[in-house]
Amino acid sequence: MKIALTLTRAQAKVLASTTFIDCPTFLTREQRVYYSLMSEVSVKATRLYLGFGNKKERKITLKLYEADFLERYLTEVLSLRYTYLDTYETSTLQTIINEINEQLA
Repeated sequence: MKIALTLTRAQAKVLASTTFIDCPTFLTREQRVYYSLMSEVSVKATRLYLGFGNKKERKITLKLYEADFLERYLTEVLSLRYTYLDTYETSTLQTIINEINEQLA
């Protein structure tokens, strides 16, 4: 089973920039697995954003474990309340979380 998210170009940009992980430090096996999962999701989000043409919306399809991990990751990002997120980015991430949660339930 797969989860499909329909995003606009602006929403895809927010997702791609939020999921990008720079300079990972691996201390444990669990962290290496999390980085591997996040890199898969990040590549999909970046390809979606860069692949926009004249279409208003496009779909990104995630496997169940990718969608679950993405939901957890975005929830963590929002709970930490990073200062670089503005109101639009926060609401976009919350919308993505809600859509994933709805489809996983």
